Amino acid sequence: MLKAYSNGIYKGNIDGANQAQVMNSMEGKLSEPIWKELQMKLRIAPITTIPFASSDALQIVKTDIERIAGQLSGGWAILGWQNQTTIGRPEHPYAIGGGVKNLSPDIDEAVQNGLKSLAEVYPAPT
Repeated sequence: MLKAYSNGIYKGNIDGANQAQVMNSMEGKLSEPIWKELQMKLRIAPITTIPFASSDALQIVKTDIERIAGQLSGGWAILGWQNQTTIGRPEHPYAIGGGVKNLSPDIDEAVQNGLKSLAEVYPAPT
């Protein structure tokens, strides 16, 4: 997805289940003529939840959070996803991981704490 964006392509051809299905649906909507003008203005800020076996999952999450922080500092607005299991849970407000593969506790904590920290630094406009 990030490679597609860096090449000026709005569609990363995301495939998979759960979050990937939501992202694929978003890309599909952007393909419709009514949404065409949003194609390079609306992007997905991915967080890697299923890294390659030989990679350092915690470092990947930290890198993803740092990239999102850079986007926020550059003026982007970022929406965090919630679902029926995260609404009303301030300790775990974001719907990331837990679908195809449950995140290990340390990775889940890094994702949730990283995003909560960004939400404090870059609060939603009122």
